[in-house]
Amino acid sequence: MKQKPLSRQRFARPGKLRYMLFAILAMVILSYAFILFVQINLDIRKENARLAETQTALKNVTIENEQLERYSSGENLGEYMERIARDEFGYADPQERVYYIVPGG
Repeated sequence: MKQKPLSRQRFARPGKLRYMLFAILAMVILSYAFILFVQINLDIRKENARLAETQTALKNVTIENEQLERYSSGENLGEYMERIARDEFGYADPQERVYYIVPGG
């Protein structure tokens, strides 16, 4: 009676082992690529939010700059001084009554 060689009985085929190693390597690479993809998308969302905030701030500064240019022409200097006195220092004209709205509680 002929016996089969021991190497074939005890060990898996070399092709199957190579296939398993290739599959594991492919899974690791795909997992890493997926994690990178998710991380990049999160970074893009953060940067888009930051961009929106910066654009809003730019718009506000542009509006303020236009107002200051209008006031600096000299024609509206009195209007500018009145706005600063009202907004920043709480002043009012002598003939004017200022009402403050206090929320009820």
